[in-house]
Amino acid sequence: MKSVSNTDFLLNTPHAAKLYHEHVADLPIFDLCCHLDASALAENKRITNITELWLYENPKIWELMRVCGVDERFITGNTSDFEKFRELCRVMPMLIGNPQYIACHVELQRFFDCNLTINSDNCETIWKETSDKLSKHRLGAVDYVKMSSATTIFVACAPTDSLSPYEVIGSRGELSILPVFSPDKCFNANQKGISQYFSEVGKITSVDICDYDSFCRAYMILMDRFDAVGCRTAYHKMSADHSFIKPDMHHADLILKKALSGTGADITRDELSLWKTQLMRFFGAEYLKRNWVMQIECPSGNNSETEAVLGYMSSSNVLPKTVLCSNNVIDHASVAGICKNLCRIDQNRSVTVVQGIGGMAEIGANELEAAIANLATKTAIGSVIGIQGGVYGYGVGIMHELFRKSVCNAIGNWVDKGMCPECTAEETIKNICYRNAAQYFEID
Repeated sequence: MKSVSNTDFLLNTPHAAKLYHEHVADLPIFDLCCHLDASALAENKRITNITELWLYENPKIWELMRVCGVDERFITGNTSDFEKFRELCRVMPMLIGNPQYIACHVELQRFFDCNLTINSDNCETIWKETSDKLSKHRLGAVDYVKMSSATTIFVACAPTDSLSPYEVIGSRGELSILPVFSPDKCFNANQKGISQYFSEVGKITSVDICDYDSFCRAYMILMDRFDAVGCRTAYHKMSADHSFIKPDMHHADLILKKALSGTGADITRDELSLWKTQLMRFFGAEYLKRNWVMQIECPSGNNSETEAVLGYMSSSNVLPKTVLCSNNVIDHASVAGICKNLCRIDQNRSVTVVQGIGGMAEIGANELEAAIANLATKTAIGSVIGIQGGVYGYGVGIMHELFRKSVCNAIGNWVDKGMCPECTAEETIKNICYRNAAQYFEID
């Protein structure tokens, strides 16, 4: 059995190992959308213990600990960092097969050269070894991102977030860490507190949001702020209950005024659907003007409504370059179908719709390898644009390592079977793992 310390860990055949080590391992890492603390990166905040790396602001691990019955005080409560880590070690054996189990073990080896299994027996030894190395090397948040070999990282941001950390990071020129414009909150016009949120947007932009026109002016100002610090992309999570209704500005104005005057609870389902489609039209047009890429996380299940919205945007000439992803491997085929249908609609235009792979934080390596093989039967696998890592924490490169090894396993298997020549496999994996994304997002 290969341990995480073995350079061929997760590489199942000689061809897979060759493809990875000779053609993929040293490629730059480009993460389409993840969740990092930009303020910590701006100040290169020093990391003092492993709990800070793995548990601070990491809801993926929090959810798993809760499922295992860990008391909340050991997750987000005021117990010590060691006590939190001890609880994580206690439940880690329950997580076998989960992406977080592999990621934590790989990260422990890559960052700390520690090959111990994470469990209660090894808890104190791991804590001491990692704490000693952290104390000796005095590493900060940026140092860990560099250790992950990440070069370009897009970080999800709310439109109201401070962008000053990105100005600081950009002035250093060390890493390309850019904000992703993520405005989904304004789509939920029926949610409690939405009027207070629009008031907050108004204060930031100095625009009194009182109607649809002022809403658009405020959000254009927000997008200009993002554009000024290098933003190149926006991110939307499509809702499964969004039914396509052809929008119009008159009804959008009435719906917004209804949201501003109350709690939003009296907005009907059809009104909410019209509002969401109107916003997709508005934002799509603005992204197109700014040459931003729109990233869409498709809901699990039937994506006919998502296709209807994007098809409407295409026919209205407001569909920007678009990346479609799903975090559920069973939906990759339907997402591939949407991409093909939209490209057929746009065959006489320069707009392109491409497919990415959903967050590795939720998809296991074995599951992904099978998904890649299946996806190749549904679309042009060499056009896939990489992954939306969806990672919390600084080990961004770990998930990309797992993704790249999964790609090399799947395609290496085809070489073994004589289904494609090695030279074709080499170019294909380079494209999937880096080149396609760099070209699509116009990264130097």
